[in-house]
Amino acid sequence: MGKIDNPYISGLSFNSKEIKQGEIFVAVRGSSTDGIIYVPEAVKNGAAAVICDRKSIISTEILFLLKQRNIPLIKAGNPEITAAKIARMFFPKQPKVVFAITGTNGKTTIADLTEQLLNLMGIKETATLGTMGFQSRNKKFRKLAKDINNIIGINPLTTPDTITLHKILDMSYHAGITHMVVEASSDGIMRNRINEIDFYSCGLSNIAEDHLITHGSMKNYINAKFSLFSRLSPGKTAVFFNDNLYTKKLTNYINKKLRNNLKIIRYGSSSPNNEIQIKEIKPKQNGYEIKIRIFNREYLTKINMAGEFQIYNALNALGFVLSSIPKKNIGLAVDMLKKLKTVNGRMEPVKKTKKGAIVYVDYAHNPEALRTVLIEIRKLTPKRIISVTGISSGKAESRNETARIAGKYADIVIFTYISPRHETTDEIVAKQQKIFPGGLHGGQTRYEAIKMAIDMAEKDDSILINGQGHERFIVEYGKPVPFYDPEAVKKIIDES
Repeated sequence: MGKIDNPYISGLSFNSKEIKQGEIFVAVRGSSTDGIIYVPEAVKNGAAAVICDRKSIISTEILFLLKQRNIPLIKAGNPEITAAKIARMFFPKQPKVVFAITGTNGKTTIADLTEQLLNLMGIKETATLGTMGFQSRNKKFRKLAKDINNIIGINPLTTPDTITLHKILDMSYHAGITHMVVEASSDGIMRNRINEIDFYSCGLSNIAEDHLITHGSMKNYINAKFSLFSRLSPGKTAVFFNDNLYTKKLTNYINKKLRNNLKIIRYGSSSPNNEIQIKEIKPKQNGYEIKIRIFNREYLTKINMAGEFQIYNALNALGFVLSSIPKKNIGLAVDMLKKLKTVNGRMEPVKKTKKGAIVYVDYAHNPEALRTVLIEIRKLTPKRIISVTGISSGKAESRNETARIAGKYADIVIFTYISPRHETTDEIVAKQQKIFPGGLHGGQTRYEAIKMAIDMAEKDDSILINGQGHERFIVEYGKPVPFYDPEAVKKIIDES
């Protein structure tokens, strides 16, 4: 065993249940189970070959089954890396320009703003792939979007597995997509899901403490983020925020560790060496007027979105676009920044209550994101901030810190849940109240918590509902339940 001689291999899959006749089953070792135990099911469904981890412990029964059926077993140092190579063979095409964006926060917003900016520049064959699934503003790609979203499901991974990702890129190419933005999560990068993709540019929005259970330490988390840029070929472009404590170290990482002659576009205000340098920010109604220097030439433009962090998101999008257009079009790209619109579920002003409070919905699902959005809402709020907050029951460390931040930056805190796994609502709220005893119990449902906030809000208050954002489902004890924060807000206000 160890070599695939079958010329009729038809595909590959990580899921033994989805294996079809003639496909390769890729068995991955996880933290609690090893995919090798599912070989019998894969064989029953028609697997023509099996790839497993070199360290997998294989039972004599499975070895006998494979030998009896004359099915080759390939042992790999990393099955996911091997799967990426094979997936690229089965799905060899990809859009001409593929951007990858990583970062603790801002990935989805930057992906969307990049697509908006490309469209404003006259590039219409565009799409994004990430937390919000596969999206395109171009109506001719509706069927493609439907087909891809059927593949990845209603609650998709930020970055799909490598087989699915290569299939999506290939489908997108054949449908006519020329420019695509892919969100790259730290877990997706670490699991080699983005291998064998020819990225045009890669971006990094920011880094804050998150996913430490997955990565084990902040150092490992940073290294995972930075390693995205090792996927770039010489001459390609790295775009990143240069004011962050961690991201500003990326220049040294690229120049000393990678040494692959990348072009660099840094954005921010603290370093005079930034390729996109923020010179001045003036708050205006519904946004900001900004003066920026790009490659030593100054420009004046507007960002018509609430929240100063949106300036930085927009500049990452600008960096992506600048990496892929002629320099003569820089002025046009800068001018188009003023036409960018707020992304659904990202500090989105949903509706005013009948008493005159404004209700915002934001995806902020980790401590740093919540802190950032509360600080920005404070600047816009004459009176009180009412925070409706909760974190998935599986993220204990984030939930604790988020409760503390809500208590620090909001005037009234109402605790609720997001995607409970095994705890009851009362248990989830009690754990948050242990961190911030002043937080109120929002009731047994998220809807009740939102209604509580709307009922108590007065004129010139702001309500922030965080954690869910654009998502239209809550996964309650493993089962997707339809729920969309903006719809709940509008219904409650209309019926009040």
